[in-house]
Amino acid sequence: MNFVEFLEKTPYYTSKVYRYGEGPPAHSYAPGYYVDAFADRYAPINILEIGIYNGESMRIWDDWFVNGNIYGIDIDCTSVDRANERNLSNRVQLFCGDAYSQEVVDTFEDNFFDFVIEDGSHRPQDQCNAVNLWLPKIKSGGKMIVEDLPGLDIAESVVNFADKSMISSSKIFDLRYMKDYYWPDDILVELVKI
Repeated sequence: MNFVEFLEKTPYYTSKVYRYGEGPPAHSYAPGYYVDAFADRYAPINILEIGIYNGESMRIWDDWFVNGNIYGIDIDCTSVDRANERNLSNRVQLFCGDAYSQEVVDTFEDNFFDFVIEDGSHRPQDQCNAVNLWLPKIKSGGKMIVEDLPGLDIAESVVNFADKSMISSSKIFDLRYMKDYYWPDDILVELVKI
């Protein structure tokens, strides 16, 4: 079973999967990107998501990555509290804090994460700043994924803002036309760490 098949069999309610709990997915990240990036569900990975809202994506990562360690950060402590009510495994650690501050970034070791997903404020300035803040925390070959980019110009800004001495490749995924309706911020950037 691949990642998309897994999501289709389980009722997760997040814009990564369902729009407001009903209908088609709001974003095409799962079939357009994550199905390949997250192919090995048994890998012993460390994954961080910045911006966890109600914790539903934490539940997805917890259920999919059966040998993974899942970390989540949100500036809204209420979001962290809601996520902690989701009966997550002991492999999930959630933090309340500003993921765009050096102080929070420094609580993690360098070269620790296999994936860092930036899904926080959705503000282009924060998305750009997050890249260089978090790249040192990603292992060689690991990936920084920036979601919810509102246009190709912003996606290109994220790529251009990245410290080129720290990345081996970058790719923009424009998934806005992957379905039968248009979702304006269905663009993500992948940066692979050297």
